[in-house]
Amino acid sequence: QAQVLDQASPEPTVTGMPRYFDLSKALRDRMPRLTMSMHLYNNDPARRLGRINDRLLHEGDWVSRDLELLEITPTGVILSFLGKSFEFIRSQR
Repeated sequence: QAQVLDQASPEPTVTGMPRYFDLSKALRDRMPRLTMSMHLYNNDPARRLGRINDRLLHEGDWVSRDLELLEITPTGVILSFLGKSFEFIRSQR
């Protein structure tokens, strides 16, 4: 069974996506600051929720003009910034 890996680990996440902190500093600096204060995963995608940057969002919603919430996973969310997808794990700050 797969397990969630510590953000300092160089190994890939359970989803295989790069983690937010694995992205280049230059790319992270172009994004809005990210905070996730709530994460609710459900087998039914219509019932998945995340509170990112104080906004309650569903899969397919936009966090900002260039940052989309693609998927809510059991361990966090998958976001896309300017076409670059990455995972933001719920324990990251």
